[in-house]
Amino acid sequence: MKKTALLLVGDGILADYVQMELHEQYEIVCQPDFDDTVSEKFQIAILVNEGWNPSTHLIAEESLRKKGIPWLRAFIAFGIGIIGPFSQEGKPGCSQCADLRRLMAGRDRRMMREIHYKLQKEGNMKADVSVSRQGLLHFACLIAAEMKSLIDKPDSNRILLMNMKTFNTSRHVFLPDPLCSICGNLPDDSPAAS
Repeated sequence: MKKTALLLVGDGILADYVQMELHEQYEIVCQPDFDDTVSEKFQIAILVNEGWNPSTHLIAEESLRKKGIPWLRAFIAFGIGIIGPFSQEGKPGCSQCADLRRLMAGRDRRMMREIHYKLQKEGNMKADVSVSRQGLLHFACLIAAEMKSLIDKPDSNRILLMNMKTFNTSRHVFLPDPLCSICGNLPDDSPAAS
């Protein structure tokens, strides 16, 4: 039986652990950084970072949606591991919607939005040095389990959060932003459409 072709983008210990967890189920091609010249031969992609890189997530969102390749992201920001959402062409719910909802629901909204905007324009946040190898391994196991769950039953509108010190994990559902430039699908509000 032919394995599903998976593009794994990322480097470092976390990417190595994710590859180790997924290599039996997928034919994995690894690359350290994302570029928008991704081949359409991949059936699925996963972006793994030990830091927060919203600029790469935006590029991946635009590129992979155009090519019809569903993708999952996993990264660590401020001691929290974040998995998701599972972004798919033609379905509402993307990384930009998830970030907007997560930032608006959290503390220090204004400051977090400024950090997000700055990282989106200038680059990524470095890896969190306080995260242990055991934390990264546990996070990689969660990423693999989430990937299997999403292959069996795709769901674009959820994220998984894991505290990298305590390993407390929670699943959060979010509403896609109807005005999102990536996945929004606000119906036309014209007299003819009503």
